[in-house]
Amino acid sequence: MCHAWDSPTPNPSHLVLMKGSTPPVRPVQRPETLLTRFRSPAVRKLELQGFTWTEIRPLLGAFVEDLTLERMSDIPLQDFRLVLEGMKKLHRLSMSNIDLVVLHGASLSNLECLELDGRGQHAVSGNDLLTALGFMQKLEQLDVQIRVTGTANNTPVITLPNLTSFSGVLRRSRDVAYLGHVTAPRIRHFQLSCWDVTQKDDVDLKDALWMVRFRLHKLSTSPSSNTPLPMSAQRTASILSCASRTKDG
Repeated sequence: MCHAWDSPTPNPSHLVLMKGSTPPVRPVQRPETLLTRFRSPAVRKLELQGFTWTEIRPLLGAFVEDLTLERMSDIPLQDFRLVLEGMKKLHRLSMSNIDLVVLHGASLSNLECLELDGRGQHAVSGNDLLTALGFMQKLEQLDVQIRVTGTANNTPVITLPNLTSFSGVLRRSRDVAYLGHVTAPRIRHFQLSCWDVTQKDDVDLKDALWMVRFRLHKLSTSPSSNTPLPMSAQRTASILSCASRTKDG
């Protein structure tokens, strides 16, 4: 593959690299130069899986617009934040099984789509997530496939003026507490999926779900809203199905 890349062929705009577990057929290169041959300003969409921070760092240039990172290790939080903030064209970021605290304090003002998949780890702090989201005023799509905990009652409410689609998961009532601190006047799609709800009589969970429903309804009927939002059957069904499963077991 390396010989093919070095040949005078057009550089791709979409690059996918996955680190295998088979033994190398030649001496291993230095981590900081392992992927340098793949760096190209033609790459707009980049998907990386199983590498270390030292290995991927040379590829994270300002030209990347769409970035997917899966199963990364030893990511230094401060360095990663600085690199992300330097990627001014980045409009989509998808991270799987990565320490999500890397987003805390990062100013990703041009991001339009954020996908967080952390089902392989315990949880992410609600306060940290809200702080990160507060910088993303252009965000249109948010997918949070990880438990969100630790949201303080006095956490300030943030507004996501361009958010139109949200998907999330919950296992306990506190997993959706952060949604009570988010205002999204243009929301069109709202979906919550339940994970192994163990307490069939979890009153707190039921109350939390209805709180979210009330908040959506309040946004949809607000006279100050620029685009009135009717309560669609899809969003209502998503919330009620979770509450029903909790009640009935």
